[in-house]
Amino acid sequence: MRPASPPLLLTGVLVASVMLGAVGCATSYAYRFEPASGGDSSAAPGHDGLVVLDDAAVLAEVQMSEDAVDLRLTNRTDDVLQVAWSKVVLERGNGTRTALHPEADLGWAPAGATLATRLVPFVLPRSGSRAAGYEGRLLALVVPVVVRHEPRVLRFELIAHVRPL
Repeated sequence: MRPASPPLLLTGVLVASVMLGAVGCATSYAYRFEPASGGDSSAAPGHDGLVVLDDAAVLAEVQMSEDAVDLRLTNRTDDVLQVAWSKVVLERGNGTRTALHPEADLGWAPAGATLATRLVPFVLPRSGSRAAGYEGRLLALVVPVVVRHEPRVLRFELIAHVRPL
């Protein structure tokens, strides 16, 4: 087998260089999340991606960052707070939903208890048009629960903002 002729070899190197250069040109983005005014009617915006729902039965806090969704639930009742962990979803604002689950098995929250967990997998695009497309997008974390034998859905809405790095 003969080695490739110099023009063909140079052409291959040039094409590879252009392709690598194009990949390297994709803009990287950082995310920031702002609480939206919608969602659960009793959810009040906090700060820097924090949304708090505070009522007589449940204190719930969701903190979203570009690489994590942290959830903290406090049961204020005298009965167990049932969380349907297998039905927790992140609505991505484009018609898609991602099932999220706790990093560790938590079960239900006994009366007066607090459960805290990181919900996984939470992945956002980091570069290119897919990442840029998240600017201004409404994301909603949906957490089905049963409080005092009554089904309820806790809904936390955040608006994504992206900025080039």
